[in-house]
Amino acid sequence: MGERTPASFLARKPASEREPLTDRAAEAARIKVMESDDAVEIISLMSAHEKSEGVQFRGCMSLWHLADGHNIEASLAEKGVIEAVVKAMERHLRSEGVQIAGCGTLVNLSVDDTIEAAVVTKGGLDAVIRAIQTHKKSAGVQELACEAIVNLATNQASAVVKRGGVEAVIGSMNLFPETEGVQESGCGALWNLAVSEDHEKLVVSKGGIEATVKGMGAHRSCVGVQEQGCGALRNLARDDDTKAKVADLGGIEAVLVG
Repeated sequence: MGERTPASFLARKPASEREPLTDRAAEAARIKVMESDDAVEIISLMSAHEKSEGVQFRGCMSLWHLADGHNIEASLAEKGVIEAVVKAMERHLRSEGVQIAGCGTLVNLSVDDTIEAAVVTKGGLDAVIRAIQTHKKSAGVQELACEAIVNLATNQASAVVKRGGVEAVIGSMNLFPETEGVQESGCGALWNLAVSEDHEKLVVSKGGIEATVKGMGAHRSCVGVQEQGCGALRNLARDDDTKAKVADLGGIEAVLVG
């Protein structure tokens, strides 16, 4: 689905607002991270203040900005951005802000097909799925985590499936049926995951058709949901059995009406 700008999530209350005021060094690092456009410097500050939720949040936000639309994903990966983001997400798993910023960074990094595998092997996929499982009340986390899976499933679908990505995505869609972003990202992820016949059958068995049809029905005016949903249903109707199931569950009507 491409890169994602952090702008739409900047209005959320930052984790840094909960940073203890007595930690002057962390506060100074947080401010420096916000002002820096040097990935190496940002990673260094994050490493020096691993326990500071505020520094990790702002660090991930800054790295998300750097990875936004500049075609430097491979360069950022070489500097250790993936490892820094994954470590932040692991240490501050309960922080909604860190998970949103971390997932957003991984979305943009995984746009580059050449580093998808590195995101998986260095723990990015696991971090994304943990975020989905931990923050079931956060539409922002669910949306960006599903979007990261969209990108990672382009060439790493088998890894996504093995780590429970299909169940995670469908779970997100069922948790937030009225949220366009979650439905669009979810349908896009199922579209990419159902490319192979084996994965298609798994998606069907886990309720992927129902989730897709429901999402399309709830968001008829959203072009993104309709486009991604149609793609998902096309891949989920590969053989006669699944075609019949798509038809029985309202897939044809969803496509025609949408």
